[in-house]
Amino acid sequence: MSSDNRFSSEEMLQFINFIGDRGIVNESKAKNWKGATQQFLAILADEEKTDLRDLDLDHLFERFGNIKRTSMSGSSIKIYGSRFKGALNNFLSWAEDPANYRHSGRTITSGSDAKSKNSKSRSTKTTNKEPVPRTSCHKENSEQQPSPQPVENRVVVFPIPISGGRIVTINNLPHELTKADAEKIGSVIRALAMPES
Repeated sequence: MSSDNRFSSEEMLQFINFIGDRGIVNESKAKNWKGATQQFLAILADEEKTDLRDLDLDHLFERFGNIKRTSMSGSSIKIYGSRFKGALNNFLSWAEDPANYRHSGRTITSGSDAKSKNSKSRSTKTTNKEPVPRTSCHKENSEQQPSPQPVENRVVVFPIPISGGRIVTINNLPHELTKADAEKIGSVIRALAMPES
């Protein structure tokens, strides 16, 4: 198994917990995604769980339907499939580029090649998204959002996966961060690192 487990089933579950706890998606959606994801992950072989980009979703949905046919209705199976696909698309988008991740309810239309199609989906769904202003509680309902602030007053929040399955969140970065500022911040973080033994 590769030491890079950013795309593993374990990371996906942590991602769903993270975005639910942070209000990036509403609590109901996070619970639905988690429930569907747990159902689908339960039928995967261990080697399939190491890199979810390699999943053939069409085949996986067929397997899921075969297993659940006696315990779930056809419509329930489709709902679970749709929820898992939405969760997976968002997870892969985040895992590939946490700094530019923006939640979108839209999903990839075909699941047979998650690696390449996810990149296309991400570029489509982030086009009209603005960085989320730092507030005590972010809600998806745009009618409840405060009126837009000028871009220069907006800040960006970055969730960054690190070793041990942990996620570090960097807050209050200005929307237009200069390279010099980024290098200065990086120098401070490097100074905090424990020496390798």
